[in-house]
Amino acid sequence: MKNKPKILIVDDKIANLIALEALFDNQNIDFVRALSGNEALSMTIKHEFALALLDVQMPEMDGFETAELMRLDEKAQYLPIIFVSAIYTEDYYKIKGIEAGAVDFIAKPIIPEILVGKVHVFLELYKQRKELESKNEALTHSIAEREHTEVKLKEYQEHLEELVKKRTRELEKSKDAAEAATRAKSEFIACMSHEIRTPMNAIIGFSTLLEPLLTDKVQKSYLNTVQVAGKSLLTLINDILDLSKIEAGRLKIQYEAINPQVIFEEIKQIFVPEVTKKNINFVVDIKKKLSPVLLLDEIRLRQVLFNLIGNAIKFTENGEIKFSIHQIDKEEEHQVDLIISITDTGIGIPEDQHEKIFELFEQQESINTRKYGGTGLGLAITKRLVEMMNGQISVQSTVGEGSVFKIILRDIQVPIIEKAETVAPEQTFNLKTMFFEKVHILVVDDVKFNRILIKEYLVQVNLDVIEAENGREALIVTEKSHPALILMDIRMPEMDGYEATRKLKENPSTKDIPVIALTASVAPETIKNIMTLGFDGYLSKPVSSHNILKELSRYLKYEIMVND
Repeated sequence: MKNKPKILIVDDKIANLIALEALFDNQNIDFVRALSGNEALSMTIKHEFALALLDVQMPEMDGFETAELMRLDEKAQYLPIIFVSAIYTEDYYKIKGIEAGAVDFIAKPIIPEILVGKVHVFLELYKQRKELESKNEALTHSIAEREHTEVKLKEYQEHLEELVKKRTRELEKSKDAAEAATRAKSEFIACMSHEIRTPMNAIIGFSTLLEPLLTDKVQKSYLNTVQVAGKSLLTLINDILDLSKIEAGRLKIQYEAINPQVIFEEIKQIFVPEVTKKNINFVVDIKKKLSPVLLLDEIRLRQVLFNLIGNAIKFTENGEIKFSIHQIDKEEEHQVDLIISITDTGIGIPEDQHEKIFELFEQQESINTRKYGGTGLGLAITKRLVEMMNGQISVQSTVGEGSVFKIILRDIQVPIIEKAETVAPEQTFNLKTMFFEKVHILVVDDVKFNRILIKEYLVQVNLDVIEAENGREALIVTEKSHPALILMDIRMPEMDGYEATRKLKENPSTKDIPVIALTASVAPETIKNIMTLGFDGYLSKPVSSHNILKELSRYLKYEIMVND
């Protein structure tokens, strides 16, 4: 304890007080004297005492009365009192003292050892009580601090919840804004695709029609430049659309049973003229017999291989391009990994750019873009398509020596078949060899040169063409002429192709006429609308002679003319 415990000693004789103090000399106790009951009461108001030694016989107010009055004071209510008396020693007085609130009664003459021992007991009790009070105070303070902390924590939690709600609202707004921006971008790309594909239809189509009519070499070279530029622009449009669909999550991998051997042989035949023109070797190496049928997305696989082999040819001036394929059988039954590599002896790629070339709009820094061209989209789309097919693409390359692009397609399913069917090569539909039974075909398009182009295609294969500029006019012409088939543009003024086709299919007299959609949009939702709103098929612009003849062959009678 920091402060000495205080003992109140009360006696009307000063000598007695001095004698009591002398018993406790050098025992670290503070004594407070009182010569009367009234003085003792005033002292209890001023001080906190550990014990009171109270004489019984005093003038004016005896010890019993003083003790009773002390008990009325809240501060001294539980103060231990020991009565000290020389004359009131009978049991009656001892009991009276206890009733007045005393804890003990000592008769004079005092035996010092007894008094000192009892005082020490009460001093120890006082010390323990003070320690308990201190601990209780500390505990109370701790509880108060904890309650304060809990209040603050609750306030913080409420504040945090509000912040979370606010942040959630902000994120929802940002998400809505991002989705709106994505929709706007997709709509813009779809619109631009439509607007670009419409003139591209004329550029590619009329240049195709013009090619057999030219004999002058200079004119043919000019036309060839137009065709190459048109095809390059169309490739760029398709790349941008693919990228947009991938980013929007709308491009899906469509698995079907295909014969990989046929695909790889076809790819070889497609690129042979180009490599022959550049005087470089083109080797197709199938290291191990492939499964006759695999579940793959043929369109996307072709797209990947066309891009990689096309790049290899573009960047190789001499030497060799090697296209290698082999499969690894897995422990799981009916599963294989397909390993494809394209090796060239071209210009090569610096090591620090091996990853960079797979990023959007990135090209090799040292590349001569004027010479080789390109937008930096091809490899980025290739990488994403490979990953969507559960694969991985990597490159190893040395500048000046060439590059190796390696693709691993994992866990490809092998369908269970009794006998592998040989996939026949697709029939070629050619303006020079096809001859249709003469019927009327209605071409509906608001763009005049589109109608002229399709008419030129159809006239060459013995078909008669009638025209309409919009859906409303198409309804009138169909009712009057009853054509064998209708080629219907989608976006037109006054009445679009959707509404015109719906009305044609609702009319009993025209509902059986096949209607083929002509669309410059290749968005999945557009194709879905076309196939669910009454159309019998669709053709994407720019429309090639091959595709239009192939589609017509599904509905019209024709012959293939064999040249002698």
